[in-house]
Amino acid sequence: MANSHILSAFWSISFGKIAYVLLLCLLIVLLAREVYSVLFDQTLYVGNFEYFADGKASPEQTKSFPAHILGQHQLLRSALIEENRRREKATKAPAGTNLHRGLPSSLPEVARWSSLLTDAEIKVQGFDIGKLLSLLRAWVTPPAEITGFVEKSGSVVRASVTYPQRQSSYPGLTDPFETGQLSGEGSAAFAIAASLVWTQAAEADEDFRKIPRDVFVTWALAWWDYRLLRGREALGQVWSDDDKIRWRQARTLVERLMPKAGSYPEIWSLHADIIEVIPRALQTDEKLRTEAERKDDSGVVQQDRKKYAEAAGIATAITAAKQVEAAQDSKQVAPLNMQLVSETVKKVYADTTNVYPGRPIWIRKVVATAGSGSPMTSSVTATAIVIDAGQKKLLLPDYALFDATDDATYEFSLSASGSVIATAKKSDLVPPPNSVPGSAPGVFNGFLLAPLKASVNASNVIATASTTLTTFGPVPAVDKSLKVATSRGVATARMVAQTSTFAIVEPRVTGAGDGGAPVLDEQGRLVAMAYAGSEKQDQFAALQWLFEQKKLQLAP
Repeated sequence: MANSHILSAFWSISFGKIAYVLLLCLLIVLLAREVYSVLFDQTLYVGNFEYFADGKASPEQTKSFPAHILGQHQLLRSALIEENRRREKATKAPAGTNLHRGLPSSLPEVARWSSLLTDAEIKVQGFDIGKLLSLLRAWVTPPAEITGFVEKSGSVVRASVTYPQRQSSYPGLTDPFETGQLSGEGSAAFAIAASLVWTQAAEADEDFRKIPRDVFVTWALAWWDYRLLRGREALGQVWSDDDKIRWRQARTLVERLMPKAGSYPEIWSLHADIIEVIPRALQTDEKLRTEAERKDDSGVVQQDRKKYAEAAGIATAITAAKQVEAAQDSKQVAPLNMQLVSETVKKVYADTTNVYPGRPIWIRKVVATAGSGSPMTSSVTATAIVIDAGQKKLLLPDYALFDATDDATYEFSLSASGSVIATAKKSDLVPPPNSVPGSAPGVFNGFLLAPLKASVNASNVIATASTTLTTFGPVPAVDKSLKVATSRGVATARMVAQTSTFAIVEPRVTGAGDGGAPVLDEQGRLVAMAYAGSEKQDQFAALQWLFEQKKLQLAP
């Protein structure tokens, strides 16, 4: 009876009352959203920019300019993500490597701040309540908006940007920014968008904060011009006079940044890219470059590539050290001395003449279309120098060959632009016992024995460990300690499991680019190489079967 009474009461409620209750619920939701926005919203928005044209306020431009900034930010954001993907595809680094990237990648979108309540046109007996709410909302807690002004005189435009004071551990994120004089409001809007990108990247990445905001913005302006020119080349289009002006402008911008390339190595890379983007038909165009400049440019490009590659390699090693430090259990492993790590890494990369276990190795796949001029990628670490049938060879992991299914030639070097120290092909792979011929990349295909050039200085003196490899042995029992030598120094881990191929250790002590690093037991014997790793563990590939099968010896 009670249930029947409740149902009868419910059905007696009029439609108008139900609609009114739903409207009240909607209003409560909107009020809750507004309270959250007032108290907790730290999202970055684009606010108003007062626009002045030849000294006079322009209400129309003031209203439209923020949309221009939003459009440029979306274009730049998409272009940066696309560029990162393009580089990853071009690099063809083996699975498991995490090479240094100097570009921001995952960037949130930005928008104009809006509120359903404060934007609503609510009037009671002619009184504008909506406008009052907007003024009150801005007075109580202004949204996290960037604001500023734009000044246009003729075709020259400059803008000033003010960043909101938001919760941040880095005060530099809220410093005001001025674009300087630029050509056209499109460039000014783009510069503001690039400044926004820097803020977003700096919030997410502590290392990115080391790049001055104005340096990144200027780099982005030059890179955008280069990207347009690169698109012309890809489509086979002939450069117009405007394209030639754009090229000179981009080169001028990036050359102004060259003294600051040490703080942002992408400047070296972009400088070389801009020089090399000139179409073959315009290589001798005097309007672009003089004959003397043309002769100098080949050497300039080579030096730029070398400086960028080595800086990126060092950054990769330091980043790996930080990843390892973050993954280590402070109760089991002493924290890394990052200053010592940095000094050790720089010393290793500065030595471009001696091959030894634990040092980074640069790799290049020789392709007919690119030849020996294609760039090298640092992605593996030397394991040891061995004697195979009387010949010195460099022991490396199988994925030093990016594609184990083709028959291409690979070249190895101690620096991005250094001389070739060794070459190898698929036939130089030593497959493990009972392996399936023609295994695909990502599957353990054994080890690579790359023949060294006769003129190369190679020994088994591990510089970062102050020791020399003289003997090899089997992987020890579980619970024993193993030491791995990388470009950052020596780290120790404990064996927790063992398979027929791998020794599993914890905690993880390897990072990006450490594949191939020599692993030693407590007696200092070479027992394995660093091969792969997960969040908390490392997998070290056992070497005893290789030495016994191939009758290898460690070089003196």
